[in-house]
Amino acid sequence: MLSIEITRECPLSCPGCYAYGESHLGSGVTLRELNDLRGDALVNGVLELVRKHKPMHVSLVGGEPLVRHRELSRILPALSELGVFTLVVTSAVIPIPIEWMKIPRLRVAVSVDGLPAFCRVAGVIRPTTDSAIRFEVWMPESAWNERFLGVGNGGFAGVIGYGGLAANLRRGFATAGTDTGHDGEGEDASWAYQHPEKIKDFGWRGVHLTTERAKQVVQAFYGRPARRSYFDSCSDGGREALMEAQRFPEDYDGILAGAPANNWTGLISSGIDVTQVTTGDPAGCAKASFAFSTFTPPTALRATMARMIAPPISKRYCTPCVVATPQ
Repeated sequence: MLSIEITRECPLSCPGCYAYGESHLGSGVTLRELNDLRGDALVNGVLELVRKHKPMHVSLVGGEPLVRHRELSRILPALSELGVFTLVVTSAVIPIPIEWMKIPRLRVAVSVDGLPAFCRVAGVIRPTTDSAIRFEVWMPESAWNERFLGVGNGGFAGVIGYGGLAANLRRGFATAGTDTGHDGEGEDASWAYQHPEKIKDFGWRGVHLTTERAKQVVQAFYGRPARRSYFDSCSDGGREALMEAQRFPEDYDGILAGAPANNWTGLISSGIDVTQVTTGDPAGCAKASFAFSTFTPPTALRATMARMIAPPISKRYCTPCVVATPQ
């Protein structure tokens, strides 16, 4: 038996999950050198390993193998033709391609072990003809704390934050997340080219509409609305949090915007300069680190920074750090 990790290891660490346990791996080998590859490199890498080790059974595992569904649609038929029995362990972050049902010697296992009993609702919101906002709502079957907690994204989104959903569920929250309207990884923005409506879905519409639908689902399931609704996320999720506070303040009773990537254009474009410095010169990384560590803001900038940093607020609810007219 051969286990190949095609994406980085699952962050959930759910008790009882067999994807990385001895009962699943047995005396076989787990190979992790492919988990950063994609496209032809991943397809060829998996097939080369299978031809080298000649296993009867292959398990394809990872943080979420289905984010490589395009590659899997090429790998799985090829493994079947080699006479290999294949297991894909997934949390089903995207719909499992129906054509996989026709592939011989293939089994897909959906693993959500270690979580309390819950109702899982998955749907797609289509506010425009070019929109496909996937979302999920998870609701504990019992011991609901009568609160709703929204889950954000990282990078350019593209997947539902199942780690956040699982953590919230264990704490008794009804919770929901979205891929913000496209399928991809955190560093992939190819979906945005010539798709202005998908940019809107990513920018603000996906989280807002998911919040609205999720509240409706929660009320239908429990027979009453959530007593309080919150949103907690960081990075791009922090940007999403600020966007919710600015455009749709009625969506949540409380919002925690951690490390918000709110100046998105400036933030992403500045990475070009950093990449040129750190990759164009072997010593560039050390130079950049030294320059940052020894940087002292000029007096005018320090005064501006002092005005931007608000003093502690001794109130139950904090005032928004960004004030703008909702649009």
